[in-house]
Amino acid sequence: MRFLQFLFLFVGVLFAVVSCKSGTTESPETENLNEDTQLILTRAQFETSGMQTGKLMEYDFTDKVLSSGFIEVPPQSQVVISAFVAGHVSYSPLLTGDRVKRGQVVVSLENPDFIQMQQDYADAAHQLAYLQSEYERQKSLAEDNIASQKVFSKAESDYRSMKVKHEGLRKRLQMLTIDPAKVLEGEIVSQINIVSPIDGFVSVQNLTRGMFVSPGEVLLEIIDNNQLHLSLFVYEADAMKIKEGQDIRFRVTQAGSNFYEGTVKRVGKSVEGTERKVSVNGQITNQGAMDFVAGMYIDAEIIVNHRKSCGLPNEAVVNEGGQSFVYVLKSSDTDTFVFGKRYVNLGQVREDLTEILCENDSCTVLVKGAFELTEGI
Repeated sequence: MRFLQFLFLFVGVLFAVVSCKSGTTESPETENLNEDTQLILTRAQFETSGMQTGKLMEYDFTDKVLSSGFIEVPPQSQVVISAFVAGHVSYSPLLTGDRVKRGQVVVSLENPDFIQMQQDYADAAHQLAYLQSEYERQKSLAEDNIASQKVFSKAESDYRSMKVKHEGLRKRLQMLTIDPAKVLEGEIVSQINIVSPIDGFVSVQNLTRGMFVSPGEVLLEIIDNNQLHLSLFVYEADAMKIKEGQDIRFRVTQAGSNFYEGTVKRVGKSVEGTERKVSVNGQITNQGAMDFVAGMYIDAEIIVNHRKSCGLPNEAVVNEGGQSFVYVLKSSDTDTFVFGKRYVNLGQVREDLTEILCENDSCTVLVKGAFELTEGI
C-alpha cells in the first residue's frame, strides 16, 4: 500500500503542469516559491497518505545559554569526620552509602591515653578546689594585713594557673565527647564516641575495626543530599546575560535525556581560568525523590529570554542539501492540491517545534506528510 501511495505521488509530479490554473483557489502564495518544483496531488492521494495542512502560528520560544557543570553540595551540607586524638577503631558500623542521623555514633576509638586524660582532669579539679580555698584565705589575710603580699601573690598565681589547666582539660574531654561531670563522679571510660553533626549519607569510609588512626586522619565523609545545588560555568561572552532568578533546564549527562528544573541563585563576579568562564550557582527546583548524587556531570540550558515567534511542527520542515524549505499550498479545489517549495530561514528548534524566521505568517503549509512527499519525488 505504501509503495502504491508513493507511485501515485511520483506520477502526479511527473505530469505536473507548471503554469496550471485552478478553477477555485485558496490564497495562492508566490513569495520565495520555487516554481520549478510544483507538486500536484489528488485529494485521494492527500487523504490516503494522511497529510494535513496548517497555518504558521505564533508560539512561545526562548533564548538560552548552554552551560555545563556538576551537581554539588554546599559546604554546610558536607562534613569530614576525623579524630582529635590517636586511637584504635573499636566500633565502625557504617558503609559507604549508609544513611546517618545527626548525633548518631559513627565510630568509636579506644586508647589508654583517654584514661590518663580523665585522671588528669579529676586531679586538676581537686587541686583547683584546694587552691581556690587557699587563695581566698590568703586574700582575706592580706586585706587584714595579717599575711604578707608575697604569700598572697603565690596563692593567687597557683590558683589561676590551675584554673586554666582545669578548664583546658575539661574542654578536651568535651571535644572527645566525654562528660566531665561523670568523670568527677568516678566514671572513667576507655573509649570515645564520634558522632555525626548532620543528617546525610556516608560518601567516604576509610575505617577497619582494629586499625590505628592518627590525629587529623580522615575517617568518614558525610553529605546531606537534600541540599544539592548546581555548580555551572558559562563563557565570558554569555555571562552578562545571566541574572538571578532565571530558569534552568538540566539533565544528567550519563542518565538519559530527561530534563529537570532549577533556578539561578548566584552569578560569579570574576572570570576564571584560561577558558574565560564565569561560575553560576543554581538551586534545584522540587528535587523530591530524585536520586541525584554529588559529583554528577550535567548539561544545562539557562533561559535568558522569553519571546513570541512564528513556528511550525518539526515534521513540516524539510532539510535538503544544506537548505530548509516547507511545502506551501498554492491552490486547491475539490479534486487536487498544488504545492510549491518555499525556502525558509530557521530559528530555534525545540523538541516539537521549529521557529520560522519570516514576516508573512498567513500562508498555508503542509504540516504533516512533508517527508513522505519528498521521498516520493
